Amino acid sequence: MLGYTDCLAACLAYKYASDDNFDSIVKLDQIITALKASREVREASLRIGKMMLKTVEQLFGCPLIERYSTVVNKGIAQGHHAVIFGLVARSIGLSPIQTNIVFLYNAAASMVNAAIKLIPLGQREGQGVLFSLHPTIMETAHKVLSLEERNLGAFAPALEIRCMAHERLYTRLFMS
Repeated sequence: MLGYTDCLAACLAYKYASDDNFDSIVKLDQIITALKASREVREASLRIGKMMLKTVEQLFGCPLIERYSTVVNKGIAQGHHAVIFGLVARSIGLSPIQTNIVFLYNAAASMVNAAIKLIPLGQREGQGVLFSLHPTIMETAHKVLSLEERNLGAFAPALEIRCMAHERLYTRLFMS
């Protein structure tokens, strides 16, 4: 699913930055807002994205990141994590395939880390899960390179319904 949503968004942001197509970057951010049906998931993406944006701004000066930060601060763009990830990857000189691999590995590692906390899964088993995902990560990373903006989106109604229900749970195990 990540291949058609956030990873593709990061890849497209990278491409649009390479083409100096800033309007498409802003449009992409707006599309991501529309694609995230669950308020909680949408807000998490924005929270992580804005933290990343602020951190990168403080670490090194980059005209692309500074320009995007201005647009986010003015409310023209939202500041989703995937979009900012793609812009940062382009700014630090990663290749498109490296960007996709790092994005997917980071997402997988985050999910495995959550699973370690939630279910009886030890660190070693978690590392085994990550290792077993390597072929899938590589295959997905390469496939995403051939996708276009029109391919953005995934149909996962059960996941979206559960994400929406999570917002109203009496007790929650994780902050989204």
